[in-house]
Amino acid sequence: AAAAAAAAPSAVAGEGEGAAQKRLASAAVAASGDVAAAAASAELVPCAGAEADLFDAVVKALREEGAFWNPKLARGCAPPLNVPGVVALGPVAAGELLVEVPARLHLSPEVLRGALPRLFEACEALPSACPERRAEAAQAASVACLLGLARARQRPQGGSSGGGGCEG
Repeated sequence: AAAAAAAAPSAVAGEGEGAAQKRLASAAVAASGDVAAAAASAELVPCAGAEADLFDAVVKALREEGAFWNPKLARGCAPPLNVPGVVALGPVAAGELLVEVPARLHLSPEVLRGALPRLFEACEALPSACPERRAEAAQAASVACLLGLARARQRPQGGSSGGGGCEG
């Protein structure tokens, strides 16, 4: 069984609201020893090749930007479903920090609005039956643009390198 990760902002008792917002946001903490025992006993299948290289590059980039990634975590899959994801390679203690990502790296509406303000403004100006969902649409469009830009960077010289309208 893979160790599940649920996004949750970190907070420290006694911190004021401003200080809590400046802290790193924790992405996951092991919920119980049962999760760790299940992960340790599963027949884990690690990823290999280009997929593993890409995953390692993402983890390296996160660490270089101040994130914490527990070395017990790896890209792989576990029975019975064998769905690719992040798995624990060994026991994880209750409360052990698994991943912590600085808030400035989150794909949140606030961060993406700062990175791609024109895209957000365009999405928020669209007519909609649910105006409160415009920020969600802008967030999805922003992630799609970022993925497109990343894909364009991987193409050999001569391939399309346009931003596809994703420029800030």
